[in-house]
Amino acid sequence: MEILTTKEEDYSVLVETLYLISIPGVKDSILQEKNFPLEVFSKDLDW
Repeated sequence: MEILTTKEEDYSVLVETLYLISIPGVKDSILQEKNFPLEVFSKDLDW
């Protein structure tokens, strides 16, 4: 038997990631957007 220890915050992030990629289309959308250039986004928000 192997045991892995991790911080609660890291575990929560892992669980959230697994949940998000389980939703159809979300994984592909995330992978597409990660290559989007940050320069296109405005630093000023209109809201």
